[in-house]
Amino acid sequence: MVALFTPDGTLHRQGELLVGPEAIMRAMSKRSATQRIRHVISNGFIESQSADLVHLVAYMVAYRFDDGALHAGPVDISRPLRLSVVRAALRQIDGAWKIEAMTFTPEFEFVSDAVLADVQP
Repeated sequence: MVALFTPDGTLHRQGELLVGPEAIMRAMSKRSATQRIRHVISNGFIESQSADLVHLVAYMVAYRFDDGALHAGPVDISRPLRLSVVRAALRQIDGAWKIEAMTFTPEFEFVSDAVLADVQP
């Protein structure tokens, strides 16, 4: 993913602004080595475009699992982590499309069944 950014591309992620592929890679490297995370992106559409710039919007559902151990094969989870709105600006540079800016804005946070049981009357 990091290679898809422009040299000064920005990623707004988890309340942090990361500038450039090196900063993005450093942030990704801080994640647990046993964490398994998957992102499903859907409902993408182009808001605006020109010859060398496209603005797009999509939804992203994140699924995360980490019990501190490495697992082969499927793992059990009870719900997604969150649904975010993704906004991105992609710029064509030397014939290749690169991410100039990307922002993830959480829209829904999924809570555990235990939390839901605590708030039920």
